[in-house]
Amino acid sequence: MSRSRRRRVLPATALALAVAASPLHAQTTITSDRPGLGSGSAVVDPGILQFELGGEFADDDVTHRISLGQGLVRYGVSDGLEFQGILGSFTVLPDDEVDARGLQDVGLGAKVRLPAPGSAWSWSLLGTVTFPTGDDALTADAVVPAAVLLADVGLGPGFGVTLNVGSSGWASDAGDQTSVIVTPSLAVGSSSALYAGYAGYYARGDADLHYAEAGLTWLRDPDLQVDVNGGVEVESGGFFVGLGVAKRWPTR
Repeated sequence: MSRSRRRRVLPATALALAVAASPLHAQTTITSDRPGLGSGSAVVDPGILQFELGGEFADDDVTHRISLGQGLVRYGVSDGLEFQGILGSFTVLPDDEVDARGLQDVGLGAKVRLPAPGSAWSWSLLGTVTFPTGDDALTADAVVPAAVLLADVGLGPGFGVTLNVGSSGWASDAGDQTSVIVTPSLAVGSSSALYAGYAGYYARGDADLHYAEAGLTWLRDPDLQVDVNGGVEVESGGFFVGLGVAKRWPTR
């Protein structure tokens, strides 16, 4: 299974800015689930509408791929609960053997904060389901559920680690897989953060994928984040590079 299919199953994704060990509540600055292959545990505050968009070029053992959109809409419903809309990217596969273009599958999701009194860790659970709405060469051809446990911990001033453990594809025709993503991040000054990490995807009857990834985020203002990111599949040498933006607005 290609990386593009895996990113539709466990959507993008994917970084909580490095923070000290403090609760991720009432965020004074935007906290985005991009870039990167994982997601942070932070839940959007009540009444906040947040859009996350990006573009990417990827080259793997199957094809080249250009994707524009990578859209994620997040809305804070109540304290500790957000709903998500997963928007299908417009994707181009410009190869002779696999020459296709169109939209990927769309989906819905919800993230809920888990109680962790007295703990330095922040925990949440993300559940998603994608639907086979994409074009023929870009769809999973199945309704695909996924569940991911998300955790963040601050290990010192400006330094933190994000951990994701997830499972997807059970009860569907898409094939099940397990993911493990570990992402250390380091604040650089008051408005930027560097991250680097590992993402592993383990599928029954399919080749496992192991990614090393890295990137940089920059807070243009408290409500706007921009990013650059990239990664390499360590066995095949396939790679991806991308950039993106996240923006939030209060609705109440």
